[in-house]
Amino acid sequence: MLKTEINPKHCNMNILNMKPIKTGDVIIECGNKKDLDKLKLAITTSTSLKCQEIKKRNPRLLLPRIDIDIKKDKLLDVITENNEWLIEKCGGEEYFRNNFTEKFRFGKNENSENIVVEVNGKIRKILLENRINLIWQSIWAKDHLSIQQCYKCFGYGHTQHTCRETKHYCGKCGSTKHKFKECKSITSKCIACIRRNSKLKGNNKLHIDHDVRSNNCPSKQNIKEIMLKNMDYGEY
Repeated sequence: MLKTEINPKHCNMNILNMKPIKTGDVIIECGNKKDLDKLKLAITTSTSLKCQEIKKRNPRLLLPRIDIDIKKDKLLDVITENNEWLIEKCGGEEYFRNNFTEKFRFGKNENSENIVVEVNGKIRKILLENRINLIWQSIWAKDHLSIQQCYKCFGYGHTQHTCRETKHYCGKCGSTKHKFKECKSITSKCIACIRRNSKLKGNNKLHIDHDVRSNNCPSKQNIKEIMLKNMDYGEY
């Protein structure tokens, strides 16, 4: 019905991809916001179609090795008080505070810990390009993309505490007869890519000769690409 109702060429818009999903709906990826607005207008003027824009997530940044004395309730104050020109560049203190949220901390030792914060696309770009002063230290922020992986089945999007698998899988060879730390196999077979290959056809099969936790794992790279597409980096 969509293809008979709307012609992208007649609407002068660029469609990157169209994907039907199980619910019967269709996910459409546009080239930019102008094309998205044209598509929404075309759909709203139709009597048989309706649309809903998928809300993208705000990006996250890693603030590495932050002084342990800078607690959660003080982080925003420390940043705004020691980076006045940077805050103004971001849009002013009120705007910065409304679009900067601490999400969690990790890697704590006696002197420092890493902090992950969520910001919008505008603030992300500015913080990545400039040093951030924090009283007794000056740091560079980095993009942070956290891919959740289960250490029971090594699937994505859940943890071992909520995993529905009844068996543990080895992260090196994919066996269910032993755990990763007990593996004596010389070769690696990625269970995540083995599962994905069972759903792929033809020459699209993924190579499986790697540890499931490898950053070069094709399945992990695919998850990363999807996450990046769903991130709102803005047009800055």
